[in-house]
Amino acid sequence: MSEQEPEDVELDADGQPIEEEPPPPVPTGAQLSALDPVFRGSPYGVVAEMREREPVHHDVEFNRYFLSRHDDVRAMLLDDALWTDPNRGDPGTYAYRRVNLDRRPALQFMDGAEHARLRNLVGAALTQEAVDAFAPRIKAIVRGFLDELEASEFEVEIVGRYAALVATIATAEFVGVDPKLHRQIKRWCDASFTAFANPFRTEDEALAAAAAETEINALLRVAVAARRTTPKADVIGALVRAADDRPLDDAEAVAVGHQLLLAGCVTLTDLIGNGIRAMVQNSKQMTRLRNRPELIERAVEEVLRFDSPVVTTTRIANRDLVVGECPIATGETISLSLASANRDEAIYPRPDRFDVEREDTHHHSFGAGRHFCLGAPFARTVTREALLGLVTQFPQLSLSKRGWVFAAVPGFRRMKHFWVQT
Repeated sequence: MSEQEPEDVELDADGQPIEEEPPPPVPTGAQLSALDPVFRGSPYGVVAEMREREPVHHDVEFNRYFLSRHDDVRAMLLDDALWTDPNRGDPGTYAYRRVNLDRRPALQFMDGAEHARLRNLVGAALTQEAVDAFAPRIKAIVRGFLDELEASEFEVEIVGRYAALVATIATAEFVGVDPKLHRQIKRWCDASFTAFANPFRTEDEALAAAAAETEINALLRVAVAARRTTPKADVIGALVRAADDRPLDDAEAVAVGHQLLLAGCVTLTDLIGNGIRAMVQNSKQMTRLRNRPELIERAVEEVLRFDSPVVTTTRIANRDLVVGECPIATGETISLSLASANRDEAIYPRPDRFDVEREDTHHHSFGAGRHFCLGAPFARTVTREALLGLVTQFPQLSLSKRGWVFAAVPGFRRMKHFWVQT
């Protein structure tokens, strides 16, 4: 046999072998959150790199494990044994930093029998039937703001002038608080949410959130007391009428109402805004929807997959785990990248293409398992009416040169401002 010829080695000008530069380190810490300007502008290239290079990443900087593959994310979402209560995380971990806010635990951060009891009672109030009964009012709210937009200037900041107004007023009425206070409610919810969602909140943000939560809870206590004496067909009315062996007390009803206001006034605003941006950036898809309005339900699911307002969700290991050959100890935070799972090329053909006719409309933006979002029917209905109404009434809808500004809130995809031309 002949000797194997040596591999070609690239030499420098002095005849010395050129050593290949090592690849750059994988993104980590703030680079995997909206605190980083690159990720904030578009997380999808970053999470695609994580899927390729290190789909189970030990993020030492933030003290968490970051999962980016569809199947890993889905398995964790469906593992009902995992904890969500941040108090059960190890001190210093990413999830545990949430416990510093002085507030009653929200439903999505509860575990065990107490979570099941509360979820059953809340689910009885947030039925598809209740949403369907409220749908004519949603249509009327959307129609009123569309008419206002048509009478306004050519260039519009669509988040503040449309998405936030539709989401906040619809949510306030559905929950059962005075929608005339929508500006204050939105301001309070934004302040509360900004601090609540950010484990690295500043002291000023924490103080602003505490003040905002005091106002929200005061408003809700009045509404709960009123429904105790005067029944009404809204969510708070249904909550105070809900009955089992342990009906909701006033504090629990206020806590649930608080969570629903936050979700509706903040993440629903973001969902509508992200949907509008997806439409105007993909004008052929917008035209297709306008010509075939029967595609709207599929289009809403595609918005949720393509650019969900919830980028990352969290679980806490209730036992020692091994995910993708990576050991994860009990008490560690597991960050599940919904943005990455929803665009995993192993699952979705052409995942970075926005397609209102996409046949596989499944996604993870509402979670899965025992923590699947109870407000999903309401969110879908409001988004459907808001998007279809806008693209139908404004066939020339397009981007403004002023563009948009994203908010630096870890775990979420939200715009502070977005300008369009009508």
